[in-house]
Amino acid sequence: MLKNIQQQWLAIKLITRMDKPIGTYLLLWPTYWALWIASDGWPILHNLLVFSLGVFVMRSAGCVINDYADRDIDGQVKRTKNRPLVNGMMTPSYAINLFGVLIGIALGLSLIHISEPTRQAEIS
Repeated sequence: MLKNIQQQWLAIKLITRMDKPIGTYLLLWPTYWALWIASDGWPILHNLLVFSLGVFVMRSAGCVINDYADRDIDGQVKRTKNRPLVNGMMTPSYAINLFGVLIGIALGLSLIHISEPTRQAEIS
C-alpha cells in the first residue's frame, strides 16, 4: 500500500515537472514584476501567495495536458520516452483527472483573489 502511494506520488511529481523547477521560475519572474509594478512598491503577501501558487498549479496543469496530448509521440523521442504516461507509471485517465484537479485548484485560487467589490457587482 505504501509503495503504491509512493509510486503514484513519483508519477505525479514527474508529470508535473516538480523535479525541474526552471519552468516555474521563468513564469514567476514576469508575474512578480507585474505585481511589484501594479502595487507601486511591495505587493501584499496575499497577492504574492495567490499568484505564486497559481503559477505553480497552472504550469503543472500545462505539463500534464501536454504529456497527455503527446503520449503517443513521446515514446518515440529519446528525451521523453521515460515520461509517466509513456512508461506506464500513470494511466491516461489518471492524467486527465489530475489535470481536472489542478484546473479546479487554479479556479479556486482565482476566486479567492476576486475583490469584494467585484463579488458584489456580480451579485447585483
